[in-house]
Amino acid sequence: MTLFNKMHGQRHEAGVFIRGSNLIWNVGRNHYVLPNYLSGGLIYRYILAERYALRSNFLGAKLLAKDQQADETYCKGHGKKTDNYIGEASVVFEFNFFDFNGQHKNKHTPFMFVGLGLLGHQRKRYSLYYKKNSPDTTFEPEFRVNNHIKMNYNIPFGIGYKYKFSCKWIAGFELGIRFTGTNQLDNNIVSKENVLEFTSEELSEADRENIRRQTESFREAHTFGVLRSNDRYVFSGLSLSYTFGHPSCYCD
Repeated sequence: MTLFNKMHGQRHEAGVFIRGSNLIWNVGRNHYVLPNYLSGGLIYRYILAERYALRSNFLGAKLLAKDQQADETYCKGHGKKTDNYIGEASVVFEFNFFDFNGQHKNKHTPFMFVGLGLLGHQRKRYSLYYKKNSPDTTFEPEFRVNNHIKMNYNIPFGIGYKYKFSCKWIAGFELGIRFTGTNQLDNNIVSKENVLEFTSEELSEADRENIRRQTESFREAHTFGVLRSNDRYVFSGLSLSYTFGHPSCYCD
């Protein structure tokens, strides 16, 4: 009977959100919360109790950063810029500080969340085409850049505030940071696996050594910033969700 009552009172929420995003690390401003690009997505909550819920997030966003917008003079001097399109699917545990998930309107509460997510992001791949302008010259590279998709994980963590302004509708605001498992969101590292070499000519040992040195110089010239720490990004914005499931016995 206790289990039946518990399940009988469970509810669901589905909604949308709009958020601003900003990247934190090697490029651009060093502010932790300074959104510069709007993104949207979907949310779903499975209500466990008055104060607890599981939430799924599905979103797409663009992470944009420019050194020219930085406040520090030394950052502006780098002249770097980056943009990266990402997709994220995550599941978080949400804790309400006050009773909220019952069948009452005009309730409000701060909340916090933490969870685990799957992150898809772009990664630059460089193709170096080596050729000789004349038989007596060394190989000189021309390069092209293409993006390919890499998968990784992130850890969402954040706080927020939500308000139930009717029996069915909930509005909220939240601020959350994503700790990622990659240092490639700002494309500041050019690894060996992301550089492809092409040539249509016969190569001597001296030619191979020359190409190896030039490729290494290319990688070093396009690598910058902190190399041993993973990237982070922040979302801040508004949400609107609708509750459904078992019909309300009452609403006050």
